[in-house]
Amino acid sequence: MDTSSPVITAETANHVLFHFGCGGYQAGSFTTHLLSAFATADEQHFHRLAAAFPEYAAAVAAIQYDPHGVINLRAIARGEVAAEAAAPQCPEALLNPETGDIRRCVQRGRHDWHQTPSGTQWRVPVDGTIEVPF
Repeated sequence: MDTSSPVITAETANHVLFHFGCGGYQAGSFTTHLLSAFATADEQHFHRLAAAFPEYAAAVAAIQYDPHGVINLRAIARGEVAAEAAAPQCPEALLNPETGDIRRCVQRGRHDWHQTPSGTQWRVPVDGTIEVPF
């Protein structure tokens, strides 16, 4: 299973920025509907869409949950920074034991609570023995 961050292209960044009213340019009708699906999907459906369109999933997660997401996507759209430099940096993740899916934290910098792209939050206790989703 590949757990690396997908590369967000300038085109993807522009489409997502436009969809969320933050600049960029409009995508075609299929991609516009795809972005609407991502924006309204629950966690299970978000991950199903992400399996087929990982770059759009990463860009939507960035704009919805990363406090620096708009700034980073604008930099990608202008070609000023590679997607890898703007990707979420937190190494924490939740593992779904039934499916084997890994849901990475999308937050950047130091934080006490972690969050998946779909909004599930959890923390790792001080003793580090278990992860506590809520």
